[in-house]
Amino acid sequence: MTENTVSVKKVHHLAGHSGAVYALAEGITPDSIFSGSSDHYVTQWSFTTDEAVAVAQLPGIIYALAP
Repeated sequence: MTENTVSVKKVHHLAGHSGAVYALAEGITPDSIFSGSSDHYVTQWSFTTDEAVAVAQLPGIIYALAP
């Protein structure tokens, strides 16, 4: 690799949003995250159970989340 090359490895696949994901935030527990999408949903994801739970539906695209 050269000095300007970044190596990326896919470690997990989460499927559930119907639109592009624009925002990620730390979850309540170390094995979870929140995502916000152009489908207007905030979803909580569990890496332990692979479960996705929609926790909010908003009137617009979600571009940012804060813990």
